[in-house]
Amino acid sequence: MKIKLLDASDAERYWKLRLEALKQNPEAFLTSYEDAIKRENPIDQVAHNFTTEGNFTFGAFDDEELIGVVTLLQESAEKIRHRANIFAMYVTPKKQGLGVGKALMVEAINKAKTMEEIEKINLSVMASNERAKNLYTQLGFKVYGFEENALKVNGIHYNDEHMVLHLKSGKRDSSLKGENIYIRPFSTEDAQALLTLQTVNRSFFEQFSMERNDDFYTVESQLNRINIYEEDSKNDQTYTFGIFKNDGLLIGTINLFQVLRGSLQSAFIGYFLDEKHTGKGFTTEAAKLLVKYAFNKLKLHRIEAGVMPHNIGSIRVLEKSGFHKEGIALKNVKINGKWEDHQVLAIINPND
Repeated sequence: MKIKLLDASDAERYWKLRLEALKQNPEAFLTSYEDAIKRENPIDQVAHNFTTEGNFTFGAFDDEELIGVVTLLQESAEKIRHRANIFAMYVTPKKQGLGVGKALMVEAINKAKTMEEIEKINLSVMASNERAKNLYTQLGFKVYGFEENALKVNGIHYNDEHMVLHLKSGKRDSSLKGENIYIRPFSTEDAQALLTLQTVNRSFFEQFSMERNDDFYTVESQLNRINIYEEDSKNDQTYTFGIFKNDGLLIGTINLFQVLRGSLQSAFIGYFLDEKHTGKGFTTEAAKLLVKYAFNKLKLHRIEAGVMPHNIGSIRVLEKSGFHKEGIALKNVKINGKWEDHQVLAIINPND
């Protein structure tokens, strides 16, 4: 599956899928099929809409077949240009349940986050459509209103729920900033970027960690991971951050895991970096930021790392970050069916 921003060349395929949507789910759209087929030059109108400022329609393709669409539209009036709306969401029935809708929504949300003026995204959903509501809730949308009898189709009334996703809520920036990169906790809007990072580096990452099955390499799986990251940090168990270049590109992950309190006050550190960005000091910079956070914010006493002895680059990263070697843990981790030795390195909070 490929997702892209649609342009005028896609207008005919879009209109065909749009008519299918209006026929399949008349209760889900304000426009009726009967009204739609009466329009003059509808394909030209669609092509024009694709070029309108603030209008972004994304399509999901299976080879050359358009199988799903969603539109993000920024409000044009000056006083409400901080708002955008998501609408016209549809996935053809034969492709539903495969994560197409999630992928489209993530793409639309990510686009909104790149737009300086956009502070929130609104959408409306049929109150009885639990599947769609669960998706939107998982992506961070919250219900703010209920409209009774919003639509009337063939004599039947349908209620709508209005939902909102706040992109810029005025909360303190949780990024930890370095000179060339910054690290921050993941949000659901990062799912597609995280999937891309994992997919492109699949064979590289699996040299140093367990192999993953194909189900791992989906937007849905990455969304689930991000939700788990959030819960684990709330529970003071694991703290996972994305490593981003200053231009916003996700290039890796870094985390503190197995956080132990009581008399130990310790944790382990782990990280992965996009193969094409290795050797440039980005991981070292991220590790230093995380160690500082662990000691100053989390008040940990000790951070430990275990590295396969042949992974010289990772050992060098840790040593540059202040870690010292403590010895070899023999056959302590089973990776892809084989027990592997690990070089143990650690750093102690200088304030303790």
